[in-house]
Amino acid sequence: MSKYSTKIADAIQEFLHDDDWNYTFHEEKGTFHFSLSTRSRLNTVDYFIAVREDHYRVLCISPLNVNTDDAQELTRMAEFITRANYGMTHGCFEMDYHDGEIRFRMTVDCDGDAVPTQEIIRNSLYVPASMFNRYGSGMVQTMFSDLNPADIIRACESEDGVESLRSLLHSAEDAEQPDDLDDIDGALFDSIADLFDDDDEDCADE
Repeated sequence: MSKYSTKIADAIQEFLHDDDWNYTFHEEKGTFHFSLSTRSRLNTVDYFIAVREDHYRVLCISPLNVNTDDAQELTRMAEFITRANYGMTHGCFEMDYHDGEIRFRMTVDCDGDAVPTQEIIRNSLYVPASMFNRYGSGMVQTMFSDLNPADIIRACESEDGVESLRSLLHSAEDAEQPDDLDDIDGALFDSIADLFDDDDEDCADE
């Protein structure tokens, strides 16, 4: 049985229950798991929370996996993630070079027997969702087009990120698109943009 703080686990469980999340809790390991269904080709985003004695870690895992056999795609995604992470205050994106997994990670320090408030827990769950809302469509473009990752990041971080990405795609006449992503500049961008409410107050961490 893993050592973890039952007080921290109880606080997280209280939030998930009150906020109507469907989740599973592994009592022996002190871990939570739940998924968010989407209306886009992202399908679902999986959340894993691992509680320990003095902290808990939130992992939000995207179904988008980089092709690890494609060195160029790995390099492009590494640049995209590095640029996205630069200046990020809370949490970061990570890519596993072994299997191409992309995830967002946040760690909340609860040292000194401190129990996180419901607001802190809320922020630690909503920040990853907000980051995939901002950068998720850019990840799709990075994987399935020849657009410059720096240009994609600038479009993601603009005030009208989805429209900027659409314009960027239209301006790249020689961008190579796979057959099953012909409509990437239409419904895909719109559905990704609507995954989560873009409420800065809801997504700001303390």
